[in-house]
Amino acid sequence: MNSLRDILSVFKKSDLFQRIKRDDYLLADTIIPYVSLYDHSILTSGIAVALLKELLLRGKKANNICGKNISEDDLIVAIQFASYLHDIGKKNGYKNHISNSLKISKETLEKYNVEERYKELILSGIERHHINNNPQTLFQKIICLANSLASGTDRPELAKAQTMQEILHITEEYRLLFDEIFEGENGLSIILGDVDQVHAYVFETSRLPEIRGASEILNELNLDFLKKIFRNELSGDCLIYNAGGSFTAIVPKKISERLIGDIEDYYLKQTGTATISCVTFEPDYLQFCLGNSPYAIDDISKLKGEGIGEWLIESQFGKDRANWFKIEDIGGQNYRICKKKGFGELLSNLSFELRKKKDMKNFVPFYESFPIGRRCDSCGKRMASNFDETRDEYICNICHRKRELGKGERIRFLSKFEEWVQKIKRESLNNISLKMPKDLDALTKNFGGYFSFIYADGNEIGSIIEEIRTPAQYRHFAKGLYKAIKNSFFEAILDTFSVKEINKMEKLPFEIINIGGDDISFIIAAPFSFKFSLNLLKRFEENTKEIAAEFKKEGLKNFTMSVGMIICKAKYPVYYAEKIAESLLKEAKKKAKKNVGYLKSAINYIYLTQEIAAESSKELFDSYYVINDISLIMRPYILYDFEFLMIISKDSKGLISTSQLNLFMEALSKGRKVSSNFIFYQISRMKKEDSDKLFKIIEKCSKKFNFNKIDVWKFDIEQAKYLTYLYDLLEIIKIEGDYF
Repeated sequence: MNSLRDILSVFKKSDLFQRIKRDDYLLADTIIPYVSLYDHSILTSGIAVALLKELLLRGKKANNICGKNISEDDLIVAIQFASYLHDIGKKNGYKNHISNSLKISKETLEKYNVEERYKELILSGIERHHINNNPQTLFQKIICLANSLASGTDRPELAKAQTMQEILHITEEYRLLFDEIFEGENGLSIILGDVDQVHAYVFETSRLPEIRGASEILNELNLDFLKKIFRNELSGDCLIYNAGGSFTAIVPKKISERLIGDIEDYYLKQTGTATISCVTFEPDYLQFCLGNSPYAIDDISKLKGEGIGEWLIESQFGKDRANWFKIEDIGGQNYRICKKKGFGELLSNLSFELRKKKDMKNFVPFYESFPIGRRCDSCGKRMASNFDETRDEYICNICHRKRELGKGERIRFLSKFEEWVQKIKRESLNNISLKMPKDLDALTKNFGGYFSFIYADGNEIGSIIEEIRTPAQYRHFAKGLYKAIKNSFFEAILDTFSVKEINKMEKLPFEIINIGGDDISFIIAAPFSFKFSLNLLKRFEENTKEIAAEFKKEGLKNFTMSVGMIICKAKYPVYYAEKIAESLLKEAKKKAKKNVGYLKSAINYIYLTQEIAAESSKELFDSYYVINDISLIMRPYILYDFEFLMIISKDSKGLISTSQLNLFMEALSKGRKVSSNFIFYQISRMKKEDSDKLFKIIEKCSKKFNFNKIDVWKFDIEQAKYLTYLYDLLEIIKIEGDYF
């Protein structure tokens, strides 16, 4: 006879469970149009397991909890089963969903020959998962409470409440149930974790196998180890988010600190130098549902302060009091809702505590290197302990592990890309794993010897998370955002290189470093970088329309993204390339916020022809592009201004020779009058057909960027400098070369 855990594993692969998993439109509640039944069920399971495990750790026995003589492991599996099935009847409609759920669940359990004692237990939890169904045993009460916590303010009656008196009345039975189960002491913890200095670990050297391997190690830890530790200790359902080096989990209070210790120790053990920081918070029932006090709309409206008090209020809710609230239709009536009250507020506060912990960290892994010892030929920091025959190098243990893993036949994100092409595009990539470039020289060999390091990140995603009301919505949002960014990234690659072109390539002209929760790190041969970045931003805006619509914010048609990009020689240290790209990204994000109306996608970049050790893009811009009272560039650009330049660059190709292009760029650096006279004189000497086309292009650009009718310079009051779009345009033409 199969164990209950084996049966649950088979059920999770069944058509019934998989259909619910795939169906994002099957909602947990018709009134809440964004949380799928699957998200709600998985989260109910995770919370229920955490609740149950806390009681077991406090000394409760399985018999005390469910009234049956079964093992603790079977009890945990039974509560997972009940959580997955408690709302299964909603697939046939929301009316009478409990009786429908019981019917479907009974048929399912009988189909899998579940023992009678387990079947009775699971069905009893499903039957009494609402407070008004009078749950009797602790098992039933745990499922009832987990269902309520997973829903939080999705419950219409709680969402409507305006006063504290209303909130206390509506939540009274559940608050009493929470206190009864935990005997007056909070029993749940939320853990938030994030890898420290992740880029310093990944880009410690410029060797592609080591960069690739470091990324693989961190992804193994974040995507495989975390799932494993939660499956072994509790349930994978307790891990409600993990991507890009970060995770969020709901766990029993009794083991939260030990779990944090185990996770932090294991990360350091596996990486040798990379650490992870974790923080935890133990919410009561109201905090889990409504964030931090004050909870009521009326009380929030009355908040006042002076000096630092006013600053604290504004930092939490914003300066514009009218923007603290929104009107939401609940059950056909409009109610005033505070935007930042709910589970997202807890996550925001935890994020602050996490940043504080990172800043105050007093332990940094350090390996002493003796003066007489041989240093690692790769990182140059640690003592060499391994010999790499293929490269004739002595390297340290940490670089050795990165390098060995980076040589693997299946690299996670490249494999995901291959699977995505097969599944979505119905095409095959031939031997793509064998086409991974061994180094940046191989990646750029046929494309001018320059690569682009691209760092892309969603704009103001943190502020969106602050408005998330429930854990189920958070899980749903995180999953939807990751899907959008992954699809956008893969689509942008195929917009840049077709499957046919990739299959013809000897070596790939790109390297996928990381796809995070809302960010991307990517290396690509320089000529393709502008086209790829443009495609990525456009795809991301298109692919986030659906999840943006769920927030019902005026003007929020989609989410936006910013890109920081450095174009540099293959020999340039990737460590500095990443730092500069990050700095460029920050300036692009400022541009994204600066525009009137909603956030815009933005791009910022620098073309670095010299190997300068720098980390600040501003310093490079000032030394490269600013001369007295002129600036040769107008970047960062918002997406559609940059797309305009890209279109113009294609129209301009063939009209300006390489030598003329370099002369024009040199002339611009000599000042306004000299450059204008020289450029217009040179254009007038061209063939009339080419000359007319170029004058029309200049006229188009002048109109687009609000210059005089035919001019390449404009005085910018804010910067107190003259600016030109022409240098940016010429750089794009130069970098793209003959590839487009």
